[in-house]
Amino acid sequence: MNQSRYLTTWARRRSHAWAVGLLALAVVLAVVAAFMRFFQPPERYLPPEPAPSAEESAAAPALQPAREVRIGPDTQVVYRVRYAESGRLVTEVHAAPREMLNLTEGAVQRLFPQYTVTEFTAARVVLSMTVEGSDPDGFAEERRVYRTISLQDGYVAIFAGKLRPGAPVLRVTSIPAGRLPLRERELLRQGIEVKGDEEVAQYLEGYEE
Repeated sequence: MNQSRYLTTWARRRSHAWAVGLLALAVVLAVVAAFMRFFQPPERYLPPEPAPSAEESAAAPALQPAREVRIGPDTQVVYRVRYAESGRLVTEVHAAPREMLNLTEGAVQRLFPQYTVTEFTAARVVLSMTVEGSDPDGFAEERRVYRTISLQDGYVAIFAGKLRPGAPVLRVTSIPAGRLPLRERELLRQGIEVKGDEEVAQYLEGYEE
């Protein structure tokens, strides 16, 4: 019986010791946490960067927006027509006519819907198209020299060379045939042959007046 009391007393003392130990550990952790909270090292102070002076701002290069490429008086216009049947490529090079000066790439594409603008720089503009049929060699020089003013889809249009089946359309203008006198429309249906783009421009000025 004495042994049983001894064991009971020993167990109680042991439990009490564990409780005291846990309480002491909790107190130590609380003290450490409080110390870390209230005694943190000061943050490093970084002074703000100074604003640039007026002299530095004036000396800094200003960002300029990219200038859009436009056709100038020295720009060459290259017409490339490939004939699907023969595979022959006909190339003509001309100085930019007055009506094309200062145009952007998008404006040129709208002006020449039959062509695709395949190159557009201040030095050279390349217009390419593919047409059906075969091109006889004898028409190459004709297309280089002559232009035919005629009608296409109800509008005044410019053809390369003399008006004949398969003649490539250089461009369709915004001049409707319906506003021209009947006699002029009959002449356009037959085709008005001129030499060079300058004569074409002169005719178009007369229609636009």
